[in-house]
Amino acid sequence: MVSDFPPQYAALELHHLGSTVPVKPLALPCTDQALPCASVAPHVPAPAVAPPVPAPAAVAPPQSPSPTPVPTHHMTTHLRDGVRKPNIRTDGTVRYPLSQTHATVNSSLKMTSTNDQTNLLQFSVIAAITDPRDSGVLQSLRNGWQNTPPTWRRQDPCSNWDGIGCVDSRVTSITLSSIGLTGQLSSDITALSELQILDLSYNTELTGTLPPSIGDLKKLVNLILIGCSFHGPIPDSIGSLPQLFSLSINLNRFSGSIPPSIGNLSKLFWLDLADNQLTGQIPVSDGTSSGLDMLINTRHFHLGNNQLSGEIPDKLFNSDMALIHVLFENNSLTGMIPSSLGLARNLEVIRFDRNSITGPVPRTLSSLTRIQELFLSNNKLNGSIPSLAGMNFLSNLDMSNNSFNASEVLSWFSSLQSLTALTMENTQLQGQVPSVLFSLPNLQTVVFKNNNLSGTLNISTSNSNQLQFIDLLNNSISDFPGSAGAGAIDIILADNPICEVPGEVKAYCMKSRSSSSYSTPLKDCQRVSCSSGQISSPTCKCAYPYTGVLNFRAPSFSDLENTTYYTTLEGSLTQSFQSHQLPVDSVSLSNPRKNSIEYLQLSLAIFPSGQDRFNWTGIYSLGFAFSNQTYKPPRGFEPYFFIANPYPNFAGDSIGSNKSTSIGIIIGAAVGGSVLLFVVLLAGVYAYRQKRKAERATDQNQNPFASWDPNKNNGSIPEVKGTRSFSFEELSKYSNKFSDDIGSGGYGKVYRGTLPTGEQIAIKRAQQGSMQGGLEFKTEIELLSRVHHKNVVRLLGFCFQQGEQMLIYDYVPNGSLKDNLSGKSGMRLDWTRRLKIALGAARGLAYLHELADPPIIHRDVKSTNILLDEQLNARVADFGLSKLLFDSEKSHVTTQVKGTLGYLDPEYYMTNQLTEKSDVYSFGVMMLELITARSPIERGKYIVREMKMAINKEKDLYSLSELIDPNIGLGTTLKGFEQFVDLAMKCVEESGADRPTMSEVVKKIENILELAGLNPNAESATSSATYEEAIGVLQSLRNGWQNTPPTWRRQDPCSNWDGIGCVDSRVTSIKLSSIGLMGQLPSDIIALSELQILDLSYNTNLTGTLPPSIGDLKKLVNLILIGCSFHGPIPDSIGSLPQLFFLSINLNRFSGSIPPSIGNLSELFWLDLADNQLTGQIPVSDGTSSGLDMLVKTEHFHLGNNQLSGEIPEKLFNSDMALKHVLFENNSLSGMIPSSLGLARNLEVIRFDRNSITGPVPRTLSSLTSIQELFLSNNKLNGSIPSLAGMNFLSYLDMSNNSFNASEVPSWFSSLLSLTTLVFKNNNLSGTLNISTSNSNQLQFIDLLNNSISDFPGSAGAGGIEIILDNNPICEVSGEVKAYCKKSQSSPPYSTPPKNCQRVSCSSEQISSPTCKCAYPYTGILNFRAPSFSDLENTTYYTTLEGSLTQSFQSHQLPVDSVSLSNPRKNLIEYLQLSLEIFPSGQDHFNWTGIYSLGFALSNQTYKPPRGFEPYFFDAYPYPNFAGDSTGSNKSTSIGIIIGAAVGGSVLLFLVLLAGVYAYQQKRKAERATDQNQNPFASWDPNKNNGSIPQVKGTRSFSFEELSKYSNKFSDDLGSGGYGKVYRGTLPTGEQIAIKRAQQGSMQGGLEFKTEIELLSRVHHKNVVRLLGFCFQQGEQMLIYDYVPNGSLKDNLSGKSGMRLDWTRRLKIALGAARGLAYLHELADPPIIHRDVKSTNILLDEQLNARVADFGLSKLLFDSEKSHVTTQVKGTLGYLDPEYYMTNQLTEKSDVYSFGVMMLELITARSPIERGKYIVREMKMAINKEKDLYSLSELIDPNIGLGTTLKGFEQFVDLAMKCVEESGADRPTMSEVVKKIENILELSGLNPNAESATSSATYEEASKGNFHHPYSNEAFVYSGSFVSPKIEPH
Repeated sequence: MVSDFPPQYAALELHHLGSTVPVKPLALPCTDQALPCASVAPHVPAPAVAPPVPAPAAVAPPQSPSPTPVPTHHMTTHLRDGVRKPNIRTDGTVRYPLSQTHATVNSSLKMTSTNDQTNLLQFSVIAAITDPRDSGVLQSLRNGWQNTPPTWRRQDPCSNWDGIGCVDSRVTSITLSSIGLTGQLSSDITALSELQILDLSYNTELTGTLPPSIGDLKKLVNLILIGCSFHGPIPDSIGSLPQLFSLSINLNRFSGSIPPSIGNLSKLFWLDLADNQLTGQIPVSDGTSSGLDMLINTRHFHLGNNQLSGEIPDKLFNSDMALIHVLFENNSLTGMIPSSLGLARNLEVIRFDRNSITGPVPRTLSSLTRIQELFLSNNKLNGSIPSLAGMNFLSNLDMSNNSFNASEVLSWFSSLQSLTALTMENTQLQGQVPSVLFSLPNLQTVVFKNNNLSGTLNISTSNSNQLQFIDLLNNSISDFPGSAGAGAIDIILADNPICEVPGEVKAYCMKSRSSSSYSTPLKDCQRVSCSSGQISSPTCKCAYPYTGVLNFRAPSFSDLENTTYYTTLEGSLTQSFQSHQLPVDSVSLSNPRKNSIEYLQLSLAIFPSGQDRFNWTGIYSLGFAFSNQTYKPPRGFEPYFFIANPYPNFAGDSIGSNKSTSIGIIIGAAVGGSVLLFVVLLAGVYAYRQKRKAERATDQNQNPFASWDPNKNNGSIPEVKGTRSFSFEELSKYSNKFSDDIGSGGYGKVYRGTLPTGEQIAIKRAQQGSMQGGLEFKTEIELLSRVHHKNVVRLLGFCFQQGEQMLIYDYVPNGSLKDNLSGKSGMRLDWTRRLKIALGAARGLAYLHELADPPIIHRDVKSTNILLDEQLNARVADFGLSKLLFDSEKSHVTTQVKGTLGYLDPEYYMTNQLTEKSDVYSFGVMMLELITARSPIERGKYIVREMKMAINKEKDLYSLSELIDPNIGLGTTLKGFEQFVDLAMKCVEESGADRPTMSEVVKKIENILELAGLNPNAESATSSATYEEAIGVLQSLRNGWQNTPPTWRRQDPCSNWDGIGCVDSRVTSIKLSSIGLMGQLPSDIIALSELQILDLSYNTNLTGTLPPSIGDLKKLVNLILIGCSFHGPIPDSIGSLPQLFFLSINLNRFSGSIPPSIGNLSELFWLDLADNQLTGQIPVSDGTSSGLDMLVKTEHFHLGNNQLSGEIPEKLFNSDMALKHVLFENNSLSGMIPSSLGLARNLEVIRFDRNSITGPVPRTLSSLTSIQELFLSNNKLNGSIPSLAGMNFLSYLDMSNNSFNASEVPSWFSSLLSLTTLVFKNNNLSGTLNISTSNSNQLQFIDLLNNSISDFPGSAGAGGIEIILDNNPICEVSGEVKAYCKKSQSSPPYSTPPKNCQRVSCSSEQISSPTCKCAYPYTGILNFRAPSFSDLENTTYYTTLEGSLTQSFQSHQLPVDSVSLSNPRKNLIEYLQLSLEIFPSGQDHFNWTGIYSLGFALSNQTYKPPRGFEPYFFDAYPYPNFAGDSTGSNKSTSIGIIIGAAVGGSVLLFLVLLAGVYAYQQKRKAERATDQNQNPFASWDPNKNNGSIPQVKGTRSFSFEELSKYSNKFSDDLGSGGYGKVYRGTLPTGEQIAIKRAQQGSMQGGLEFKTEIELLSRVHHKNVVRLLGFCFQQGEQMLIYDYVPNGSLKDNLSGKSGMRLDWTRRLKIALGAARGLAYLHELADPPIIHRDVKSTNILLDEQLNARVADFGLSKLLFDSEKSHVTTQVKGTLGYLDPEYYMTNQLTEKSDVYSFGVMMLELITARSPIERGKYIVREMKMAINKEKDLYSLSELIDPNIGLGTTLKGFEQFVDLAMKCVEESGADRPTMSEVVKKIENILELSGLNPNAESATSSATYEEASKGNFHHPYSNEAFVYSGSFVSPKIEPH
């Protein structure tokens, strides 16, 4: 084929890498009726490539029409990404400018053809400021699209926006292919009036309709939207684009008819509407409207893969046309081939195959002497085959599967000297095959199967040396001498008489054609191992390639084994890219295959040059090279198209920098260098002195070891045993400057290091400079220095220097128990290992409680504090909160409550009395965590309560299967499980007295281990040396595969390799789906003799054969290799796997026949061999060999999309079978449907469609009463249509495209009451279509296209049903066109909508989830092979599916936040396909475990879809964005470093500045440290304008002496708490004050102290407590408030104050508190989130007005944070918002939750958590809205006034419950709460604006007595920080 695309359209922008590139003068001027040479760079012609198939010497190949001259136009290039753009000089070279300023190059390009001379180019540079008209449009596009290039954040589009081209400040091109754009094409784009090129190809998430205003872009030349998801009709206005040259909108979902107005596009060269859902007829002009016959300059009509119908109009073709390609394949076209086709003399490719065209082939085709490929197969052509002699260039002829008259092999075949492939399957050929046929010089393939050829097959020695394949399957050949001429030719003679002779089976009787395997070889180098996500290129460089699939629509060759074609194509691609200065290093081709409609497909990977990834410019330039057909393939490969995968790995953008150096600076620096050096020395000395001063002061004032003076005899000196003090310098050296970061937390980070002895250590380093946690630091050293036990982590030493706090431990390599349970570590803990871990942890705690001297209570037992060593022995760690228990305190210690939420002992919490039984409770929670792998509190559910509610001791495993972690080994016997559960529940008894001691726990677990047959004194896991052979296999896999998980670099696979599962140290599972593995499966995998699961699905670069030794894995249960690239035969040994239950090897390239031995798999449940290249017959047993008929337990036969042939054996089905799904679609099966099919009574889905099955439908099918989907379409069935009445569950029936006897519409249709879809198109149905009102109420769609229906009464029963009767007599009646005569089924747009949130704009590569979070989803295509419905517009199906997916993933504890479905469509074989995105939970990436677990859930069919969606399979994309993997990017060098390297003097200047800054910092540090305590007010310098200065309004600083005087030396003590004490005082004015005084000398709460002052100084509201001042002197922290006399709400509800609060007062208190919070949220500036709303923080004044108090934990919410603040979790147990706790995202709705809890407290007077019962849960369980007071009488506080009418009570309860909804989005705002309470008060007849009560003097009795004063701070602070002095969260 001749390259036909005019060169001026080939390269619209030059992209380059070098500095000077020679460019030859253009050999041709702009050609054809083409776009003027506007916006194009000169085409650089590719060197000639020798065609793979030489043309005959006697005939010259045809030439395309001569080109025509083109007028003058302009070109633009840009400076972008720091790359210099070219100037093209008159000598034909490209010169890059030295200086780089942002400018637009306006080129005047003149080209005229005069004596083959071409005038070249002249350039001028102008300013680049975008016209405001265009700038606004582009900004609108930017706002409407996601994933735009980073440069689109800049200001001026024409200067520096990727993908935007400009001329004279006007936008002329938008080229943005393959970058993952999401959104729609706005109609605003029409304002770009100068736009010439619009290319948005390969952005699959671009959806919506094409706006009709597209027709206003009058200068548009190229409209390219390939491979997006546009839908709806093609707008008629597209015909209003007078300059349009290329229209490529293929591979979308456009529907409706082809607009006739396209005929107006007089300059159109390329028309590609293929692969859409277009319907209707091909339009031609009729005098009043236009049509495609007017496109005389168009060379390409690509309309294939649509749903076009009607005849091909005779008027379509004429002799003036320039057409070379006419591709109408795979539509529903009828009628005859128009004789006018012969007038289009330039035609080279015709594809009319796979339609319903009838009649004879017109003889006028013989005039098409340029034709090269002619496909007429799979139609209904008849008559004689006309002679095509004279078609001297015809290389590929396929006329198969038609109804031609019987004839002998036509003699004119032998005259086609260019013929490479001749396919005449099922064309009624008879007689003997002439041997001369095989002598054609270029012939490669002959397919004559399914004919009546007979006699002798003679292949002479003079046959073509190209001949590779002869297929004569199913003929009557009786003899084959097999002369030497047959050589290596692949010959198939099966099902011929010659193969029915008994004796030795000849190769040609069983040999099937092998599939081709090809992958670009390495170019003289050794393949390298690449990091995750990268791939090794043919030049052995690791990179992120641009990938996709090349589709060749009509290749001229058929020998896919000939690698010459691929190497020629590779060279052509590389040369083309590099000649156009595209940044390409090399290309790789792989996996050649033919798809179902004979397109040749090749996987393509393009590797970048000079770096490991492409930038944005590189990607869209490459995409444009394909979409614009700039790339011209070698002869024999045209026409083609490319389907690109989105590119997720863009290189970092580089804006460039000015590197020029100032000579003056250099000279000045040289002259002043010595002066600067002297200053540096002075500054260094000064800095050193200040540093020493700071260190001394810091040591004196911050060091908790200051009292550890061995020369002094005082009680604070600890006895430190076996530890040493390390210097900072030592630890920095041992840890390589703290470079190996192995973990982090609130305390700081943990680093790995190595001592000089080689011993590995873990260094726990506090956040640098932070003294937070000093006391815990000292405590942990004191405690750990005392203990020595193998189950307690060993402290080696500590460091307290230079403001650092570090603890040095033994290095414990296998991480925490939490990490191992969650899957983070990749470890799989089976039941045995969990028991041994529990025992080790119990022994460690028992030692601390009973053997340590003095005993120690840990106080923070949890899974994160249990570490696992090499043998998985448990080691108790983290003693920062621990407490010594001295003899005098043996019963308990009274102490401030500390611990972790979820593990905290409720008795300790309620009483403040700590005993060792508190540790027992925490250990019990951890035991439950070992069982479930769930956090103690998950989604608001507490594990202890959940277990108590779920346990049923009458059932197996106590009925806990749903709570048990699946990884525990549910398929095995869990010996001792029930006893373990009993022990755990005993440990979490509410009363400590009822719990066992830890020594008793140890004995119980030892007994359980012995019961399980294990030695409790053995190490937890044997050394890895005990399974050397298994390790050798896994290491062999690691060495042979690329892209294995990072954990595979570690030592022991069973301990911590991702994807490896073990039981008792033996490998039992390998699950590695979707991670981009490359390599082959070695045969030595058989050494894994315990392997049960092998899942390598969705790794498309796993290739090679399946080793026969696979049959030695005798314990294999699941073999899952979906979507890889395995090839070759399925080994017969696969039938030797006695336990095999699940065999899914679909979506590969397996070839050969189905092994009969599969019939031996007696346990097999699932058999999926679909989507391969399998050939031969379906095997059944015959007494000597096995067959599929023996698989009586198998429920799934999935064999579709192969090349299976022969009859479906009658013996295949029997009544013993459990079969539900039989899927044989899209093969080459022949013969009749076996009557035995009716014996398989359980069948639900049958797909026999798209085969060559003949004969009548057997009446036995009527016995299949469970059938739901029946597909028999596209066969050759005949006879009468049998009645299917009685199939009461049948929902989908398709029997179209067969040859049934003519009949009226069967009446039994109406008896199918479950029917949704009826498809009978292209049959012979006639008469009247009656749809009664009694038809199925599920009916959605009836397609009777192209039948003989003459009447349709259209009764009311048809309402809402989509009906197609086009091409029936009823639609040929003149008059109004009925809807059913023109309506076609369209594919709807759908995309999962956001869930009550606003979709966010995400950074590059991330996608916004349905919950509006940016993340990297796991993606792929869900394929439903037989959906029960056809109404794709009904979104209920998709929402149901979304809910089902989410629920399934989350119920299996997979880390999934949400799922998104989009782009529903039917593929060519009626599979429903949906794009699926699965978003991670809790972070923005999945880790390795998450991906292969999700892959396994879908590959293993763990996920069960809703009814109507089965069967399905998932085709996943590799996941490139694993959490924890940092790919990085190459970034441009810092400007400062460049200048510093160039200008020596500036280095000295920089050092001076650095030294000065450092000295100043040390001076400030010394000043701060010299003050006795670090003062949080140090930054409150009113003389400095910095961001830390608070706006303190109306407050003053009090001196210590003043406050001592006002409080009478702090004598009037009102109360106390964890923070300190509260004293009453009186100012000189007589005003009473409350003085909140921190514990003397304590810096605890310093940050909260500062926070409370800052916040309270800002607020003024009657319902918020008023701050008068503060004191920060003499080591004191004091806050001075108004005195609020009536105490806290907590005290008043509990009765401590003596106050009695009736219902009315409680309502007014609730209102006051709500108003105070509403003010903080909505009226304070900036808004404030309190974060600790609770009854102790609501104070009551004289009138019982509520005053919100205690702002120590509060948080400001600035404008940029209006949705939420991501923050460390803090709050109070019981009031804490579960959503805030789970997400760390704080919003004002967190306060609403706490307020809701407080409302319940007002009702009940109970604490939120009392005796382990949570008030929210108790209320939810107790409420009965049918009863009085909602049946809450038992919970209501009696003091509320139960004897009176509680008006508004129910509304108050409703409001409280609304406030405590789990999702913040479902809660009201505080202002809404205020309004609701006001309404309730009014309902009660009260004034909501009245004061709450008169003076408290009226309550004299109540005011007597002592009570706990409100100013004490009793908050529990939940903080992930190691150092938190209060409760920390799990």
